[in-house]
Amino acid sequence: MSETMNDFEKQLLEELKFNVSSDSLRRKKKDNAEIRALSLVRHNCVDWLKIDKKETVLDLGGTYGDLCGSIAPRCRKLYILPIDEAHQAIIEERIKALKNAETADIEEILNNKKIKINRAIIHDLPLVFKDREELFEMISTLMDKGIGKIAVLCDCPESWRSHLNISMKNKEKDEIRKRYSDLCLIPEEVTAGIRMPEGYHKAVFSALPDNTFVRAVAKENADTYEGTSFTMLLEKEETPYDEVYRFSNDRAERYSLKTVISSDKVSKTACGIYSIDFLFRMLKIGKELNRQYPDKWQCIPCHREKDALVFDTAKGESLRDMLVRLLGERNEEEYFSLIKEYCEFIRNSHGISYFCPSERFREMFGDVKGLEECLSGTLNNIDLTFDNIIVNKDQRTVIDYEWVFDYPIPREYIMYRAVFYFYKELPDNGYYRKMKKETLRIFTIDKKQEKAFMDMEEHFQEAIMGGLKRSYTINWSL
Repeated sequence: MSETMNDFEKQLLEELKFNVSSDSLRRKKKDNAEIRALSLVRHNCVDWLKIDKKETVLDLGGTYGDLCGSIAPRCRKLYILPIDEAHQAIIEERIKALKNAETADIEEILNNKKIKINRAIIHDLPLVFKDREELFEMISTLMDKGIGKIAVLCDCPESWRSHLNISMKNKEKDEIRKRYSDLCLIPEEVTAGIRMPEGYHKAVFSALPDNTFVRAVAKENADTYEGTSFTMLLEKEETPYDEVYRFSNDRAERYSLKTVISSDKVSKTACGIYSIDFLFRMLKIGKELNRQYPDKWQCIPCHREKDALVFDTAKGESLRDMLVRLLGERNEEEYFSLIKEYCEFIRNSHGISYFCPSERFREMFGDVKGLEECLSGTLNNIDLTFDNIIVNKDQRTVIDYEWVFDYPIPREYIMYRAVFYFYKELPDNGYYRKMKKETLRIFTIDKKQEKAFMDMEEHFQEAIMGGLKRSYTINWSL
Protein backbone atom coordinates (compact mmCIF):
# COMPACT_ATOMS: atom_id res chain seq x y z
CA MET A 1 0.00 0.00 0.00
CA SER A 2 1.32 3.43 -0.97
CA GLU A 3 2.87 5.43 1.85
CA THR A 4 1.50 8.61 0.25
CA MET A 5 -2.06 7.62 1.10
CA ASN A 6 -3.95 9.39 3.86
CA ASP A 7 -6.24 7.46 6.21
CA PHE A 8 -9.29 8.05 4.04
CA GLU A 9 -7.58 6.68 0.92
CA LYS A 10 -6.28 3.59 2.74
CA GLN A 11 -9.81 2.87 3.94
CA LEU A 12 -11.16 3.45 0.43
CA LEU A 13 -8.72 0.97 -1.11
CA GLU A 14 -9.70 -1.67 1.45
CA GLU A 15 -13.39 -1.10 0.64
CA LEU A 16 -12.67 -1.58 -3.06
CA LYS A 17 -10.83 -4.85 -2.48
CA PHE A 18 -13.99 -6.20 -0.88
CA ASN A 19 -16.11 -4.90 -3.81
CA VAL A 20 -18.25 -2.65 -1.68
CA SER A 21 -20.74 -0.83 -3.89
CA SER A 22 -21.94 2.73 -3.41
CA ASP A 23 -25.42 1.38 -2.59
CA SER A 24 -24.06 -0.72 0.27
CA LEU A 25 -22.04 2.26 1.48
CA ARG A 26 -25.21 4.32 1.68
CA ARG A 27 -26.88 1.59 3.67
CA LYS A 28 -23.90 1.63 6.02
CA LYS A 29 -24.29 5.44 6.25
CA LYS A 30 -20.71 6.09 5.18
CA ASP A 31 -19.64 9.71 5.00
CA ASN A 32 -20.38 11.80 1.92
CA ALA A 33 -16.78 11.83 0.74
CA GLU A 34 -16.69 8.04 0.49
CA ILE A 35 -20.08 7.86 -1.24
CA ARG A 36 -18.84 10.40 -3.78
CA ALA A 37 -15.60 8.55 -4.39
CA LEU A 38 -17.27 5.19 -5.03
CA SER A 39 -20.45 6.23 -6.85
CA LEU A 40 -20.93 6.98 -10.53
CA VAL A 41 -20.97 10.67 -9.73
CA ARG A 42 -21.40 11.93 -13.28
CA HIS A 43 -23.06 8.94 -14.92
CA ASN A 44 -25.82 11.08 -16.46
CA CYS A 45 -23.31 13.55 -17.83
CA VAL A 46 -21.16 10.87 -19.46
CA ASP A 47 -24.29 9.43 -21.04
CA TRP A 48 -25.16 12.89 -22.38
CA LEU A 49 -21.73 13.18 -24.05
CA LYS A 50 -22.74 10.46 -26.56
CA ILE A 51 -19.38 8.69 -26.57
CA ASP A 52 -18.94 6.45 -29.63
CA LYS A 53 -17.97 2.79 -29.24
CA LYS A 54 -15.04 3.36 -31.63
CA GLU A 55 -13.53 6.21 -29.62
CA THR A 56 -10.36 6.19 -27.54
CA VAL A 57 -10.96 8.39 -24.50
CA LEU A 58 -8.55 10.20 -22.19
CA ASP A 59 -9.84 10.65 -18.61
CA LEU A 60 -7.81 13.57 -17.26
CA GLY A 61 -8.60 14.04 -13.62
CA GLY A 62 -8.72 10.46 -12.42
CA THR A 63 -8.98 11.00 -8.68
CA TYR A 64 -10.82 7.98 -7.28
CA GLY A 65 -11.96 6.64 -10.65
CA ASP A 66 -15.53 7.86 -10.30
CA LEU A 67 -15.89 8.19 -14.09
CA CYS A 68 -14.23 4.91 -15.12
CA GLY A 69 -17.26 2.67 -14.77
CA SER A 70 -19.37 5.02 -16.88
CA ILE A 71 -16.90 5.76 -19.67
CA ALA A 72 -15.29 2.33 -20.27
CA PRO A 73 -18.44 0.46 -21.49
CA ARG A 74 -19.12 3.27 -23.97
CA CYS A 75 -15.73 3.46 -25.73
CA ARG A 76 -13.09 1.26 -27.41
CA LYS A 77 -10.22 2.20 -25.08
CA LEU A 78 -9.96 4.32 -21.93
CA TYR A 79 -6.74 5.86 -20.63
CA ILE A 80 -6.92 7.30 -17.10
CA LEU A 81 -4.38 9.81 -15.86
CA PRO A 82 -4.19 9.58 -12.02
CA ILE A 83 -3.06 12.71 -10.22
CA ASP A 84 -0.61 10.85 -7.95
CA GLU A 85 0.54 7.43 -6.74
CA ALA A 86 -2.14 7.11 -4.07
CA HIS A 87 -4.96 7.74 -6.50
CA GLN A 88 -3.38 5.41 -9.05
CA ALA A 89 -3.52 2.49 -6.60
CA ILE A 90 -7.22 3.08 -5.96
CA ILE A 91 -8.05 3.43 -9.66
CA GLU A 92 -6.13 0.31 -10.65
CA GLU A 93 -8.00 -1.70 -8.03
CA ARG A 94 -11.25 -0.27 -9.29
CA ILE A 95 -10.70 -1.01 -13.00
CA LYS A 96 -9.51 -4.61 -12.66
CA ALA A 97 -12.78 -5.82 -14.17
CA LEU A 98 -12.59 -3.34 -17.08
CA LYS A 99 -10.63 -4.95 -19.93
CA ASN A 100 -10.40 -1.76 -22.01
CA ALA A 101 -9.23 0.62 -19.26
CA GLU A 102 -5.73 1.34 -17.93
CA THR A 103 -3.82 4.07 -16.15
CA ALA A 104 -1.25 6.04 -18.13
CA ASP A 105 1.14 8.99 -18.11
CA ILE A 106 0.08 12.12 -19.98
CA GLU A 107 3.41 12.60 -21.79
CA GLU A 108 3.56 8.98 -22.94
CA ILE A 109 0.02 9.09 -24.27
CA LEU A 110 0.28 12.39 -26.13
CA ASN A 111 3.69 11.59 -27.64
CA ASN A 112 2.84 8.03 -28.72
CA LYS A 113 2.07 8.24 -32.45
CA LYS A 114 0.42 4.81 -32.36
CA ILE A 115 -2.29 6.08 -30.01
CA LYS A 116 -5.02 8.26 -31.48
CA ILE A 117 -7.07 9.98 -28.78
CA ASN A 118 -10.56 10.97 -30.01
CA ARG A 119 -11.93 12.55 -26.85
CA ALA A 120 -10.61 14.04 -23.60
CA ILE A 121 -12.66 14.54 -20.45
CA ILE A 122 -11.25 16.96 -17.88
CA HIS A 123 -12.70 17.05 -14.35
CA ASP A 124 -11.87 17.45 -10.65
CA LEU A 125 -10.16 20.70 -11.60
CA PRO A 126 -8.88 21.89 -8.17
CA LEU A 127 -7.16 18.56 -7.48
CA VAL A 128 -5.54 18.34 -10.93
CA PHE A 129 -4.49 21.90 -11.73
CA LYS A 130 -2.68 24.52 -9.65
CA ASP A 131 -4.45 27.45 -11.33
CA ARG A 132 -6.51 28.35 -14.36
CA GLU A 133 -3.44 29.09 -16.49
CA GLU A 134 -2.35 25.46 -16.06
CA LEU A 135 -5.82 24.30 -17.09
CA PHE A 136 -5.85 26.57 -20.14
CA GLU A 137 -2.39 25.30 -21.14
CA MET A 138 -3.59 21.69 -20.92
CA ILE A 139 -6.65 22.40 -23.09
CA SER A 140 -4.47 24.11 -25.69
CA THR A 141 -2.04 21.16 -25.67
CA LEU A 142 -4.88 18.70 -26.26
CA MET A 143 -6.13 20.81 -29.16
CA ASP A 144 -2.63 21.02 -30.65
CA LYS A 145 -2.49 17.21 -30.54
CA GLY A 146 -5.61 17.12 -32.69
CA ILE A 147 -8.04 15.77 -30.08
CA GLY A 148 -11.37 16.63 -31.65
CA LYS A 149 -13.64 16.54 -28.61
CA ILE A 150 -12.77 18.03 -25.23
CA ALA A 151 -15.24 18.16 -22.34
CA VAL A 152 -14.61 20.27 -19.24
CA LEU A 153 -16.71 19.22 -16.25
CA CYS A 154 -16.78 21.80 -13.46
CA ASP A 155 -18.34 20.81 -10.14
CA CYS A 156 -20.46 23.28 -8.26
CA PRO A 157 -18.75 24.99 -5.29
CA GLU A 158 -20.12 22.96 -2.41
CA SER A 159 -19.20 19.63 -4.00
CA TRP A 160 -15.70 20.24 -2.68
CA ARG A 161 -16.78 20.05 0.96
CA SER A 162 -16.19 16.31 0.86
CA HIS A 163 -12.65 16.75 -0.46
CA LEU A 164 -11.84 19.15 2.35
CA ASN A 165 -12.85 16.62 4.97
CA ILE A 166 -10.96 13.45 4.05
CA SER A 167 -8.10 13.52 6.54
CA MET A 168 -6.39 16.45 4.83
CA LYS A 169 -4.15 18.61 6.92
CA ASN A 170 -5.20 22.24 7.33
CA LYS A 171 -2.42 23.37 5.03
CA GLU A 172 -3.68 21.02 2.30
CA LYS A 173 -7.26 22.22 2.79
CA ASP A 174 -6.16 25.84 2.45
CA GLU A 175 -4.33 24.99 -0.77
CA ILE A 176 -7.43 23.29 -2.24
CA ARG A 177 -9.63 26.22 -1.23
CA LYS A 178 -7.20 28.61 -2.89
CA ARG A 179 -7.18 26.51 -6.06
CA TYR A 180 -10.94 26.23 -6.11
CA SER A 181 -11.43 30.00 -5.87
CA ASP A 182 -9.23 30.29 -8.97
CA LEU A 183 -10.64 27.28 -10.84
CA CYS A 184 -14.32 27.84 -10.09
CA LEU A 185 -14.79 28.80 -13.69
CA ILE A 186 -17.72 29.66 -15.88
CA PRO A 187 -17.69 28.61 -19.57
CA GLU A 188 -17.05 32.12 -20.88
CA GLU A 189 -13.90 32.37 -18.76
CA VAL A 190 -12.58 29.09 -20.16
CA THR A 191 -13.00 30.05 -23.81
CA ALA A 192 -11.69 33.57 -23.12
CA GLY A 193 -8.56 32.14 -21.50
CA ILE A 194 -7.49 29.64 -24.15
CA ARG A 195 -6.28 29.94 -27.70
CA MET A 196 -8.93 28.41 -29.96
CA PRO A 197 -7.29 26.87 -33.07
CA GLU A 198 -9.08 27.18 -36.40
CA GLY A 199 -11.89 24.67 -36.71
CA TYR A 200 -12.66 24.41 -32.99
CA HIS A 201 -15.71 25.95 -31.44
CA LYS A 202 -17.53 25.93 -28.12
CA ALA A 203 -20.29 23.48 -28.88
CA VAL A 204 -22.56 23.74 -25.87
CA PHE A 205 -22.48 24.26 -22.14
CA SER A 206 -25.09 23.46 -19.56
CA ALA A 207 -25.74 22.46 -16.00
CA LEU A 208 -24.06 19.23 -14.97
CA PRO A 209 -26.66 16.48 -14.43
CA ASP A 210 -25.05 15.17 -11.26
CA ASN A 211 -28.14 13.37 -10.00
CA THR A 212 -26.65 9.98 -9.09
CA PHE A 213 -24.63 11.29 -6.18
CA VAL A 214 -26.78 14.26 -5.24
CA ARG A 215 -29.96 12.24 -4.85
CA ALA A 216 -28.13 9.72 -2.64
CA VAL A 217 -26.63 12.28 -0.30
CA ALA A 218 -29.44 14.83 -0.19
CA LYS A 219 -31.64 12.54 1.88
CA GLU A 220 -29.22 12.82 4.78
CA ASN A 221 -27.75 16.27 4.18
CA ALA A 222 -29.79 18.65 2.05
CA ASP A 223 -27.05 21.26 2.12
CA THR A 224 -24.36 19.05 0.59
CA TYR A 225 -24.43 20.67 -2.85
CA GLU A 226 -24.99 24.32 -3.73
CA GLY A 227 -24.52 26.39 -6.83
CA THR A 228 -24.53 25.39 -10.46
CA SER A 229 -22.11 23.09 -12.26
CA PHE A 230 -21.53 23.06 -15.98
CA THR A 231 -20.35 20.86 -18.79
CA MET A 232 -18.62 22.52 -21.73
CA LEU A 233 -17.66 20.89 -25.01
CA LEU A 234 -14.91 22.18 -27.28
CA GLU A 235 -15.29 20.37 -30.59
CA LYS A 236 -13.56 20.28 -33.95
CA GLU A 237 -16.42 18.81 -35.94
CA GLU A 238 -19.92 20.20 -36.33
CA THR A 239 -21.73 19.65 -33.07
CA PRO A 240 -24.39 16.92 -33.08
CA TYR A 241 -26.21 18.69 -30.28
CA ASP A 242 -28.46 20.72 -32.59
CA GLU A 243 -31.53 20.49 -30.41
CA VAL A 244 -31.99 20.99 -26.69
CA TYR A 245 -35.05 19.61 -24.91
CA ARG A 246 -36.27 21.13 -21.69
CA PHE A 247 -39.26 20.12 -19.67
CA SER A 248 -40.18 19.93 -16.02
CA ASN A 249 -42.02 16.84 -14.92
CA ASP A 250 -42.20 18.12 -11.35
CA ARG A 251 -44.44 21.09 -12.21
CA ALA A 252 -48.15 21.01 -11.48
CA GLU A 253 -50.05 19.63 -14.49
CA ARG A 254 -51.57 22.99 -15.44
CA TYR A 255 -48.09 24.56 -15.80
CA SER A 256 -46.14 21.67 -17.35
CA LEU A 257 -44.62 22.51 -20.77
CA LYS A 258 -42.03 20.93 -23.04
CA THR A 259 -39.59 23.25 -24.82
CA VAL A 260 -37.52 22.26 -27.88
CA ILE A 261 -34.72 24.67 -28.83
CA SER A 262 -33.19 24.32 -32.31
CA SER A 263 -31.04 26.57 -34.49
CA ASP A 264 -33.94 28.37 -36.19
CA LYS A 265 -36.86 28.25 -33.76
CA VAL A 266 -38.10 27.50 -30.27
CA SER A 267 -41.29 25.51 -29.84
CA LYS A 268 -43.34 24.88 -26.71
CA THR A 269 -46.02 22.23 -26.28
CA ALA A 270 -48.30 21.34 -23.39
CA CYS A 271 -47.40 18.16 -21.52
CA GLY A 272 -51.10 17.39 -21.05
CA ILE A 273 -54.58 18.74 -21.54
CA TYR A 274 -54.47 20.73 -18.31
CA SER A 275 -51.62 23.02 -19.46
CA ILE A 276 -53.01 23.88 -22.92
CA ASP A 277 -54.58 27.16 -21.72
CA PHE A 278 -51.37 28.11 -19.91
CA LEU A 279 -49.44 27.57 -23.15
CA PHE A 280 -51.60 29.49 -25.61
CA ARG A 281 -52.26 32.45 -23.31
CA MET A 282 -48.78 33.60 -24.38
CA LEU A 283 -50.18 34.47 -27.84
CA LYS A 284 -52.16 37.30 -26.25
CA ILE A 285 -49.70 38.19 -23.50
CA GLY A 286 -46.81 38.89 -25.90
CA LYS A 287 -48.89 41.49 -27.78
CA GLU A 288 -50.12 43.13 -24.56
CA LEU A 289 -46.58 43.39 -23.18
CA ASN A 290 -45.37 45.00 -26.41
CA ARG A 291 -47.97 47.75 -25.96
CA GLN A 292 -46.66 48.27 -22.42
CA TYR A 293 -42.94 48.24 -23.30
CA PRO A 294 -41.01 51.05 -25.02
CA ASP A 295 -40.08 50.55 -28.69
CA LYS A 296 -36.52 49.56 -27.79
CA TRP A 297 -37.85 46.61 -25.76
CA GLN A 298 -40.11 44.05 -27.49
CA CYS A 299 -41.21 40.45 -26.92
CA ILE A 300 -40.17 37.84 -29.46
CA PRO A 301 -43.10 37.06 -31.82
CA CYS A 302 -44.81 33.68 -31.62
CA HIS A 303 -47.48 31.83 -33.59
CA ARG A 304 -49.43 28.62 -33.33
CA GLU A 305 -48.54 25.50 -35.35
CA LYS A 306 -51.04 22.73 -34.57
CA ASP A 307 -50.45 21.81 -30.90
CA ALA A 308 -47.28 23.89 -30.54
CA LEU A 309 -46.46 27.52 -29.89
CA VAL A 310 -43.49 28.48 -32.07
CA PHE A 311 -41.21 31.41 -31.30
CA ASP A 312 -38.73 33.06 -33.64
CA THR A 313 -35.07 33.02 -32.63
CA ALA A 314 -33.59 36.37 -31.65
CA LYS A 315 -30.26 37.49 -33.09
CA GLY A 316 -27.73 38.94 -30.71
CA GLU A 317 -26.14 38.18 -27.34
CA SER A 318 -28.02 37.49 -24.14
CA LEU A 319 -27.78 40.16 -21.47
CA ARG A 320 -26.59 37.42 -19.12
CA ASP A 321 -23.62 36.53 -21.36
CA MET A 322 -22.72 40.19 -21.78
CA LEU A 323 -22.73 40.76 -18.02
CA VAL A 324 -20.66 37.62 -17.40
CA ARG A 325 -18.10 38.74 -19.96
CA LEU A 326 -17.90 42.24 -18.51
CA LEU A 327 -17.41 40.85 -14.99
CA GLY A 328 -14.67 38.56 -16.28
CA GLU A 329 -12.95 41.57 -17.87
CA ARG A 330 -13.54 43.61 -14.67
CA ASN A 331 -15.24 46.21 -16.89
CA GLU A 332 -17.45 47.61 -14.15
CA GLU A 333 -18.35 50.77 -16.04
CA GLU A 334 -20.04 48.87 -18.90
CA TYR A 335 -21.51 46.32 -16.49
CA PHE A 336 -23.26 48.97 -14.40
CA SER A 337 -24.36 50.84 -17.53
CA LEU A 338 -26.33 47.77 -18.63
CA ILE A 339 -27.62 47.18 -15.09
CA LYS A 340 -28.91 50.76 -14.86
CA GLU A 341 -30.56 50.49 -18.28
CA TYR A 342 -32.34 47.30 -17.17
CA CYS A 343 -33.39 48.97 -13.90
CA GLU A 344 -34.82 51.98 -15.75
CA PHE A 345 -36.77 49.69 -18.10
CA ILE A 346 -38.35 47.76 -15.21
CA ARG A 347 -39.24 50.93 -13.31
CA ASN A 348 -40.81 52.61 -16.34
CA SER A 349 -42.79 49.57 -17.49
CA HIS A 350 -43.75 48.02 -14.13
CA GLY A 351 -44.23 50.99 -11.77
CA ILE A 352 -47.63 52.55 -12.21
CA SER A 353 -49.16 52.28 -8.71
CA TYR A 354 -48.32 51.19 -5.17
CA PHE A 355 -48.28 47.47 -4.54
CA CYS A 356 -51.33 46.06 -2.79
CA PRO A 357 -51.45 42.27 -2.37
CA SER A 358 -54.56 40.50 -3.69
CA GLU A 359 -55.91 37.06 -2.85
CA ARG A 360 -54.52 35.72 -6.13
CA PHE A 361 -51.13 37.16 -5.21
CA ARG A 362 -51.19 35.46 -1.80
CA GLU A 363 -52.17 32.16 -3.38
CA MET A 364 -49.17 32.25 -5.73
CA PHE A 365 -46.56 34.16 -3.69
CA GLY A 366 -47.62 33.87 -0.05
CA ASP A 367 -48.69 36.39 2.55
CA VAL A 368 -45.55 38.54 2.50
CA LYS A 369 -45.33 41.62 4.73
CA GLY A 370 -43.34 44.86 4.53
CA LEU A 371 -43.63 45.59 0.78
CA GLU A 372 -46.18 48.43 0.99
CA GLU A 373 -43.70 51.00 -0.39
CA CYS A 374 -43.07 49.00 -3.57
CA LEU A 375 -44.58 49.97 -6.92
CA SER A 376 -46.22 47.63 -9.41
CA GLY A 377 -47.48 47.56 -12.98
CA THR A 378 -50.79 46.31 -14.39
CA LEU A 379 -49.18 43.41 -16.31
CA ASN A 380 -46.10 42.01 -14.59
CA ASN A 381 -43.58 39.77 -16.35
CA ILE A 382 -41.45 38.12 -13.67
CA ASP A 383 -39.57 36.18 -16.39
CA LEU A 384 -37.35 39.19 -17.14
CA THR A 385 -34.17 37.46 -16.01
CA PHE A 386 -30.93 38.43 -17.76
CA ASP A 387 -30.79 35.22 -19.82
CA ASN A 388 -34.26 35.97 -21.25
CA ILE A 389 -33.15 39.27 -22.78
CA ILE A 390 -31.26 39.34 -26.11
CA VAL A 391 -29.24 42.46 -26.95
CA ASN A 392 -28.67 43.40 -30.61
CA LYS A 393 -27.23 46.89 -30.96
CA ASP A 394 -29.97 49.19 -29.59
CA GLN A 395 -32.72 46.56 -29.62
CA ARG A 396 -33.69 44.48 -26.57
CA THR A 397 -35.75 41.32 -27.21
CA VAL A 398 -37.58 39.43 -24.45
CA ILE A 399 -37.53 35.75 -25.44
CA ASP A 400 -39.63 34.21 -22.67
CA TYR A 401 -42.85 35.40 -21.08
CA GLU A 402 -44.40 32.32 -19.49
CA TRP A 403 -44.82 33.86 -16.05
CA VAL A 404 -46.85 37.04 -16.53
CA PHE A 405 -49.51 38.15 -14.04
CA ASP A 406 -52.32 40.70 -14.37
CA TYR A 407 -52.40 41.57 -10.67
CA PRO A 408 -49.96 43.73 -8.65
CA ILE A 409 -46.46 42.32 -8.02
CA PRO A 410 -43.59 44.44 -6.64
CA ARG A 411 -41.34 45.55 -9.49
CA GLU A 412 -38.33 45.13 -7.22
CA TYR A 413 -39.16 41.41 -7.02
CA ILE A 414 -38.71 41.15 -10.80
CA MET A 415 -35.25 42.73 -10.49
CA TYR A 416 -34.40 40.58 -7.46
CA ARG A 417 -35.14 37.38 -9.43
CA ALA A 418 -32.81 38.53 -12.22
CA VAL A 419 -29.96 39.15 -9.75
CA PHE A 420 -30.62 35.99 -7.71
CA TYR A 421 -30.54 33.58 -10.65
CA PHE A 422 -27.64 35.39 -12.33
CA TYR A 423 -25.27 35.30 -9.35
CA LYS A 424 -26.44 31.82 -8.34
CA GLU A 425 -24.47 30.53 -11.35
CA LEU A 426 -21.28 32.47 -10.62
CA PRO A 427 -18.38 31.64 -8.29
CA ASP A 428 -18.98 32.56 -4.66
CA ASN A 429 -15.96 34.78 -4.09
CA GLY A 430 -15.34 38.25 -2.74
CA TYR A 431 -15.47 40.07 -6.07
CA TYR A 432 -18.79 38.60 -7.19
CA ARG A 433 -20.31 39.13 -3.74
CA LYS A 434 -19.29 42.79 -3.92
CA MET A 435 -20.78 43.22 -7.39
CA LYS A 436 -24.02 41.51 -6.37
CA LYS A 437 -24.35 43.79 -3.34
CA GLU A 438 -23.80 46.90 -5.47
CA THR A 439 -26.30 45.68 -8.08
CA LEU A 440 -28.97 45.22 -5.41
CA ARG A 441 -28.17 48.70 -4.09
CA ILE A 442 -28.81 50.18 -7.55
CA PHE A 443 -32.13 48.32 -7.61
CA THR A 444 -32.84 49.82 -4.13
CA ILE A 445 -33.38 46.36 -2.63
CA ASP A 446 -32.45 46.21 1.06
CA LYS A 447 -31.86 43.17 3.30
CA LYS A 448 -35.44 43.14 4.56
CA GLN A 449 -36.78 43.11 1.00
CA GLU A 450 -34.28 40.43 0.00
CA LYS A 451 -35.72 38.16 2.68
CA ALA A 452 -39.29 38.95 1.62
CA PHE A 453 -38.53 38.32 -2.06
CA MET A 454 -36.79 35.03 -1.27
CA ASP A 455 -39.91 33.97 0.66
CA MET A 456 -42.00 34.97 -2.38
CA GLU A 457 -39.81 32.96 -4.72
CA GLU A 458 -39.94 29.85 -2.55
CA HIS A 459 -43.72 30.09 -2.30
CA PHE A 460 -43.97 30.67 -6.07
CA GLN A 461 -41.85 27.61 -6.85
CA GLU A 462 -43.91 25.54 -4.42
CA ALA A 463 -47.12 26.75 -6.08
CA ILE A 464 -46.08 25.90 -9.65
CA MET A 465 -44.83 22.51 -8.51
CA GLY A 466 -48.21 21.60 -7.09
CA GLY A 467 -47.29 21.96 -3.44
CA LEU A 468 -43.86 20.29 -3.56
CA LYS A 469 -41.00 22.19 -1.98
CA ARG A 470 -37.99 22.97 -4.17
CA SER A 471 -34.52 23.18 -2.64
CA TYR A 472 -32.35 26.10 -3.73
CA THR A 473 -29.21 24.29 -2.63
CA ILE A 474 -29.48 21.36 -5.00
CA ASN A 475 -29.20 21.44 -8.79
CA TRP A 476 -31.40 18.44 -9.59
CA SER A 477 -31.28 18.30 -13.37
CA LEU A 478 -30.46 19.98 -16.65
